[in-house]
Amino acid sequence: MANTGNVTTGLVTKTVTIDSNLANKQYYLVNFDATDENVVNLATAALLFPFVLLECSDGSTTAARGTIAVGGITQVKLGGTVAAGDPIVSDGNGKGVTSTTDGNRAGLIAMEGGVDGDIITALVAPHQIYVA
Repeated sequence: MANTGNVTTGLVTKTVTIDSNLANKQYYLVNFDATDENVVNLATAALLFPFVLLECSDGSTTAARGTIAVGGITQVKLGGTVAAGDPIVSDGNGKGVTSTTDGNRAGLIAMEGGVDGDIITALVAPHQIYVA
């Protein structure tokens, strides 16, 4: 029997605490706060494994709940040009860009290409180290 169709994987999510204003940041990259594992902030560096914010809110006044993608296939907001198959890291503002630096922790792999402002499909694959 021949295999046909697309390979997909179920989305794995985690409930997190938001203690900053992440309203309107759906599909942005986030990292866990180093001092509290259940609090997430926009991913500002390519040296921490990013996850994707799915359910966002403004937690700046009172901490709020949110949801992140920690595995599987999801959407990601881009901050630059990305090609299918590229490892994705944060542009410093929580948007996804192609990793070009050896040792970056690319937590996502682009499943399609896109440009700044696009929302594309990506595989959340934490612990992927980009090697130039």
